[in-house]
Amino acid sequence: MIKRILITLLTCKISLLSTAQLQQDIQIPKLIPPSADAAALGKYGQIPVDKSAGIPQISIPLYEIKTPRFNLPLSLSYHASGIKVEEISSWVGAGWTLNAGGIITRSIVGLADDDGLGYLNNTIKKASEIQWPADITYISEVLQHQMDTDPDNFFYNFNNHSGSFVFGDDKKPVLIPYQPIKINFNTSSKNFNVTDEQGNIYYFNTQEFVSSSISTHMSGISSWYLTQMVSADHSDTVSFVYTTDAAVQTEYSYNFSQNISDEQSRGGGVYALGPLQKNATWRQFNPIRISSILFKGGGLILLPKEEGWMKAICYSIL
Repeated sequence: MIKRILITLLTCKISLLSTAQLQQDIQIPKLIPPSADAAALGKYGQIPVDKSAGIPQISIPLYEIKTPRFNLPLSLSYHASGIKVEEISSWVGAGWTLNAGGIITRSIVGLADDDGLGYLNNTIKKASEIQWPADITYISEVLQHQMDTDPDNFFYNFNNHSGSFVFGDDKKPVLIPYQPIKINFNTSSKNFNVTDEQGNIYYFNTQEFVSSSISTHMSGISSWYLTQMVSADHSDTVSFVYTTDAAVQTEYSYNFSQNISDEQSRGGGVYALGPLQKNATWRQFNPIRISSILFKGGGLILLPKEEGWMKAICYSIL
């Protein structure tokens, strides 16, 4: 009888310790967003323009590039979803986006998917496949963020296509909502290419990097800019050239917290207010901006001015 009671007490103690350890270790996965300019373009994939959702199309046409196989409108557009707290304005203004090319951008959840410890390089087990205690190492690595089991959130916006996707269990993109386009990720070059309904291919080879103070594993490629459009018959090509700012841009985020403790158990009958705690994190990147567009028979040069305006020079090759 005494032995049974002792075993029961030990079991309860182990259970309580395990619960305390889980509550201490399990945290909401941290999220690292892309740069402000990339986020402005990616917003159309995250929150599509839809009148039924109260988000109208607000656009100012600037120019239209016409080639034998492509019609590419250039415009300034405003996303009517509103300006969020801590949202940084793009280089054309808060809420505004310069539509001149395209982008695939992502918010890093946990670790970057293409990181050595990331989602694409791990074998993720389903709950029914986890065995105790054989998988104790696997569980420990997940809890301590040494293994990424959360796919990043990707958003795309190019040539009248916008939406989002994540990598599924088979490590292939799952489009949300579904669209009849094919997205490929090259694990060697870490670049994307997309094939649309007509067979046109879009190459996203210009990469923008973001570094985070939270962890080096949460730093990596945050955006892929459209560098080339190739028609299905390979007879027409549009190329996009970008410049990278030499100055590093740093964005800070501050979180404040304060604990309230119950002093009644000590006979005081009051609540004690703890000291104010401040936690600061930052992310750094070198902004990438489009500088020129080359197409069959001509080109377009975009020159940003100090006053915040932009000058465009179009030329033809006869």
